[in-house]
Amino acid sequence: MAVKNMAVMKGGVVQNVVRYDTETVWKPPAGCFLAEVPVGTPVNPGDAWNGVKFISYQPTAAEVAAEAQDAADDSDISDMLSRGRQALASWDSLTTAQKYAVLKQLLRYVLRKERT
Repeated sequence: MAVKNMAVMKGGVVQNVVRYDTETVWKPPAGCFLAEVPVGTPVNPGDAWNGVKFISYQPTAAEVAAEAQDAADDSDISDMLSRGRQALASWDSLTTAQKYAVLKQLLRYVLRKERT
């Protein structure tokens, strides 16, 4: 039984890399196809495939900065949620402006997570 590394592709972008034996009946998810990964070729999700070879994805400086900001925001949200557990006990004592501020931060966090 031959086992090969296969890239699960969608729109020319690697979604996942799987080890696939050619005897097992398996199909990639709808809208995806398989591309064989040559032995010794490093391939990762996010890489591109031009039909001939894989092209390694290199994030831009803006993407790296945005990822760092997201991590910082996540840390802020974690701190806020920790404090929020205590604040929930006294939610009624918060001013309307404080409640809006808390809800605004939570909504921004949820919307950002939904994009990823």
